Amino acid sequence: MKKTSFENFNKIQKKIEDFENQLTNNKKSGQLKGTVYTPEIICRYICLKSVQYHINNILKQQGISKRLDIIKDPNFISLKSLLKEKNNLRKVLNKSFSSIKILDPACGTGRFLISIVTIL
Repeated sequence: MKKTSFENFNKIQKKIEDFENQLTNNKKSGQLKGTVYTPEIICRYICLKSVQYHINNILKQQGISKRLDIIKDPNFISLKSLLKEKNNLRKVLNKSFSSIKILDPACGTGRFLISIVTIL
């Protein structure tokens, strides 16, 4: 059976976690080399806040007064209900997110890239 992208994505996520665990088990060596890895929960928080900022800017440009708090609503329930109310909003968001550029210059294990892709 062919694996879905999501199954492959989970395998990559597991390998990253294993690699980071292996590195953090030897903290003294990593600290001497300047190797620092951001914990997953912090990466997710930063990525969620970035997406929230982007969406709220779009809402403001569209004249919509509602602002999203994705940290309190990580399943985007308020955004989903807003999309039902505003027919054109989905099209605007799709266009905006399809043109977005993501850069992680200190990529390391790819934790930030994995987080943002998961959210988007």
